[in-house]
Amino acid sequence: MTTDCPDEVALVFVVTPACGYLTVPERWEAPNGKTIRIFVARVDPADGVDADDPMVVVGETLGGRLEYGGLASLAQRTGRVVYIVDRRGTGLSEPVLRCHEVGAARNAILAVPARDPAATSLLTAALRDCRARLVADGIDIEAYGLLSSARDIEALRTELALPPWNVIGFGSASRLALEVARQSPAGVRSIVLDSPVPAQGPDPAFNAAAAAAVMARLAELCESDADCGRAHRDVEAELGALIESLRVEPITLHAGATAQAPTIVFDDIRASRAIRATLGYEGGRKLSSLLRSIRAASDRTIVPDDPLVRLLTEAGDACVGYFPDCTNVEDGSWLGTLCADVVPFMDRPAALSPTAATAWLAPTFEHSPLFAACDAWAVRPADPSIAAPVVSDVPALVLVGQFDPYTGPLPELEAALVGLSSATFLEVPNQSYNVFGFNECPRQVRRGWLNDPTAALDTACLADLPPLRLVP
Repeated sequence: MTTDCPDEVALVFVVTPACGYLTVPERWEAPNGKTIRIFVARVDPADGVDADDPMVVVGETLGGRLEYGGLASLAQRTGRVVYIVDRRGTGLSEPVLRCHEVGAARNAILAVPARDPAATSLLTAALRDCRARLVADGIDIEAYGLLSSARDIEALRTELALPPWNVIGFGSASRLALEVARQSPAGVRSIVLDSPVPAQGPDPAFNAAAAAAVMARLAELCESDADCGRAHRDVEAELGALIESLRVEPITLHAGATAQAPTIVFDDIRASRAIRATLGYEGGRKLSSLLRSIRAASDRTIVPDDPLVRLLTEAGDACVGYFPDCTNVEDGSWLGTLCADVVPFMDRPAALSPTAATAWLAPTFEHSPLFAACDAWAVRPADPSIAAPVVSDVPALVLVGQFDPYTGPLPELEAALVGLSSATFLEVPNQSYNVFGFNECPRQVRRGWLNDPTAALDTACLADLPPLRLVP
């Protein structure tokens, strides 16, 4: 069914998109039962289509609402018709598994230490209230996982009678792209994965090794930079001392001058989570402010307006550091996937046991509220096949930033995705999470590869990527 495009979609594109809804069963196992609607936008290149094989965007992060502005130029840059899909339970699809109850509890949660059981109790109470409301509205909260979403994508292609298309997924939504390739290989020409998560994990919510590797690289880079080296003689030692200091004596901040202004207990757990989140923001462009914030917190002169503190007060306590972008999260959709498709199949001891490299992140994972959140959300595990490595000969382009704190270092990623027999891997230097979002070079590489996935990559432009700025 076609519909007028909402302003948040229509106003960001040069060429007016076409919008519509795909009606699908809420439960694919019950095709004659209740139905839901999947929102879809079609965008054409402004100067005409260069290739007949379309692209489909299956998401930026699982449970996150799409940022249409960031996708506005995709059709033009690839020379292809692009279909943008709001995954079931998110964005403009209907229904949306949004939990305003979690936002309402944010200030109360931040006002107590993160390791205080009261913080987790406040969060789980909000989630139980949200769950009860959604269920009372007739929503089957167990019907919004990856397997069902993958069937939605193939149903759209079939409904529109499209040829095999190029499936692109960003961040944890790469799991959906991989699942589409696994379930419907005949309908997939290629898959493009930016900052990906393998089907077997580790999920960004539990990947301490990726963040630790980035911090180690950052420390080496700072040491080799004269200005940074003078300001920060040993970044990792400074960070470790900060986390220990905040464990012993948290900093209490009032985020405003009025009595109604929220209070935040800035402790070791919240600091480590905010630091990890900042490592991944804006393609690495926040690293200079991160080092400045670490120094301010170490000196106990950090202020409520500091970027680390603002992350927590604006985005809440259940997301920062576990999810790459906390500004556009549908809590119910995220937890529906995390708690059914990820947590039941993960090796908790391996994921949560700190090493020397991950010691500064240990509080983040040892005191993660997400297991209690899953208990509160109370969904059954998905079929175990969802966590099996994907085996496919569909051509795949896999890109990861050199400083990505959510996706494992490239060697680990290649090992995890070894089942993709026709995959091409590329580490993008001087970039963090979301390599397509901040420089033209990776986009050029993508277009060339899409035009001929069997040809060698032309990566000459990588040498011209601007270096990271470590000091203001």
